[in-house]
Amino acid sequence: MKILHIVPGLDEPTNGIAVAAKRIAVEQVSLGHDVACVEAHEFVSSASTFNLNLFDVAFVHSMWLPMTIQAVRMVKAAGVKLVRMPHGCMDPKKVRSGWWKKIPMLLLLERRALKMADLTYVTCDAEAKWMRPWVGKTLNVPLGVDFREEGQGGRPRLAEDTLRILFIGRMHPLKGLDVLLEAVAKQANVELTVVGFDEKGMRARFEAWCAAKGIASRVRFLGVVDEATKMTEIDRCDLFCLPTLSENFGIVVGEAMSRGKPVVTTDGATSWSQLPAACGWYLGGYLKANHKRRVAMLTAVLGEANGKDLAQMGIEAAQWVRANFDWKNNVQKLMDAIDRCAGI
Repeated sequence: MKILHIVPGLDEPTNGIAVAAKRIAVEQVSLGHDVACVEAHEFVSSASTFNLNLFDVAFVHSMWLPMTIQAVRMVKAAGVKLVRMPHGCMDPKKVRSGWWKKIPMLLLLERRALKMADLTYVTCDAEAKWMRPWVGKTLNVPLGVDFREEGQGGRPRLAEDTLRILFIGRMHPLKGLDVLLEAVAKQANVELTVVGFDEKGMRARFEAWCAAKGIASRVRFLGVVDEATKMTEIDRCDLFCLPTLSENFGIVVGEAMSRGKPVVTTDGATSWSQLPAACGWYLGGYLKANHKRRVAMLTAVLGEANGKDLAQMGIEAAQWVRANFDWKNNVQKLMDAIDRCAGI
């Protein structure tokens, strides 16, 4: 099968959409398919020279962008089978966060574009629920995780050692970095590293807040990093934390576990709702809590983590994620389902 992935941006190693699209493509190639990836703006601008008739199916990733909607129209006009992958864009919390732009876009453009898909690929039960009123056929298959080499794990920690925490994600109000910073400020023996794109111009405010609270020396802001640096930071930390309010999958949570790190996440990342206690902390009730309560919940977890054998928890986490989130198995399920559901 000849497959095309159309993605808003491909050179963004901490952007989950880019990571997922490229990783799906790699596994499709390993299964014998002929696969190409292109950025949406390049695809639309080269419409006159891009031969869509060479492809059997096109995956269009993400929503809300005019070029993405134009790509959908171009794919359908060429008679190519279309799979939409919204990557959690229809999470009601995300829609509300930019409702003055997204609601008109949904009603005027995206509603029709979503209906054009032969299949909508979602990655968890919550996303299936969000998409159901707007699309036809849906396919619910988890993403996967790249597994670490056996034997790699966390450092042995003494009780007096600094607890090294890592956050990877966009600097966006829905990602919970503000809550994590407040929790770190309440725990003296904690260091935090922040990796990710400053999407909303929040970094300067966060850095000023850390300086005012006297914790600037304990918080590192690295911005966007390459894949090798991201893996180095995961290996360096003792505990990975993503206190998110909205995540359709949260691939970086799985990446951290795969490299032998216990994790902290919330019921904003429903794909990880079955996380065993031996592998980390899944904070139920976090979404419904107010800000003060969220800070208290996260502060308690950091205190508890200081007394845990985090290296052993990391070993348990790697074993669990390997058993449940294998890329090859899940992409094989995806391709089998495409054959059944879309007639490709």
